[in-house]
Amino acid sequence: VIILCEAIMFVLPFSILAYVPRMFFGALLTFIGVDLIIDHLVESFHRMGPADYVLAWLTFLAINLLNLELGMLVGIALATLHFVLVYARRGSSAMLLTTRSRVFRAFQDRQVLDARAHRVVALQLHGYLFFGSAVRLLEEVKGCVVIQSPDLELVHLDGTPSRARDTTGFL
Repeated sequence: VIILCEAIMFVLPFSILAYVPRMFFGALLTFIGVDLIIDHLVESFHRMGPADYVLAWLTFLAINLLNLELGMLVGIALATLHFVLVYARRGSSAMLLTTRSRVFRAFQDRQVLDARAHRVVALQLHGYLFFGSAVRLLEEVKGCVVIQSPDLELVHLDGTPSRARDTTGFL
């Protein structure tokens, strides 16, 4: 039935929408817009944190005062700035690992590892690893490495205990 109605509307020589009042579409768009504003800007107060709620309102105001593209750009810029400031303060750290491997090895392999143990440093990374905390973390890693011997061959970074990281956290 729906396909037949659509086909009939497609082949008619006139537009059926020309006979539907424009006020109907305006009222429908207003109804949808008001419902979205109430749902996403008023009732969302209890579903998000205070900073996110303020960001949502600032984005809404920027869209209405500027235009859609510039307002969205302002909202994205504010959200990015908020992310950098919050997660840079949470910090990250590098701790020197003093544990040994639990792998059973042959006697010759253990001798080789014991002879070269002073040339390897293992560090465990904690916290949020992303571009905002990378410089501070790099200085901390350098500090841990300088303490070790000058003939260092390998620095192993274990990032598994870190809570979150972006792609720059792996570089």
